[in-house]
Amino acid sequence: MTTVTRRPGTCPLRIAFVGVGQTGTAMFRRLAHAGHDVVAIPHNQDHAHRLGAAGIPVLHVAPGTLVSSHTTGDPAVLRRTDEDLRRRGSQAVEGTLSGDAASIVQGRLTVILSGDHAAIARAEDVLGSYTDVTIRCGSLGHAQRLKLLNNLTFVANAQLALEALAAGTELGLDPSLITQALMASSGASRALGIIAEFPGTDAFVDQVGRYMVKDVAACPRVIDSLGIDLPHLSVAAANGPIATSATA
Repeated sequence: MTTVTRRPGTCPLRIAFVGVGQTGTAMFRRLAHAGHDVVAIPHNQDHAHRLGAAGIPVLHVAPGTLVSSHTTGDPAVLRRTDEDLRRRGSQAVEGTLSGDAASIVQGRLTVILSGDHAAIARAEDVLGSYTDVTIRCGSLGHAQRLKLLNNLTFVANAQLALEALAAGTELGLDPSLITQALMASSGASRALGIIAEFPGTDAFVDQVGRYMVKDVAACPRVIDSLGIDLPHLSVAAANGPIATSATA
């Protein structure tokens, strides 16, 4: 696995974008700002009308198209998508993400890439419009495995951090001082630092939990299909305020 720091893309290309939601729209506008000719591929006719109303041009997949998938989920789904694309003379490259819409706007997103080497090389200059770090990790499907493992670890750390904050409050400690002390000590974690950016733990659980729960649910399926056992990590991620909020 090789990690490289990327520069912004310099070669204007025509790029078709699938999934123009909150995150996708930020990427779309960042790519357009970088000088690329960007169009969106709609899911259906209604979606096409909504994109058009927002001033976003639409297109359909043509032979020779390279599809960069930013979806986090079951790697088997992307492999089937790639097989379908190849039958139509196109192919997919996998680019799972770490960051949020603000990171995209600032060009500070991390992308984990996997797939055919030539396809990755073709995609990197485009992705450089909104990323600053690219991690290459092998054949198609490996990026999703790594991203799922990352998200599972993040949720496990967040569950532990939330429990620590709750325990500290019950002990009569100021929550802000708990975070300050832990972040300056050996109990620090990236998850705790992100929690501290929210006005309270409930706000963190409400906003972040909605996005993480699908990844936590997908992990057991992927792990089982690979014959891997992660009992402690899976239990830590599945038990706590984030899991509770998802089932409430």
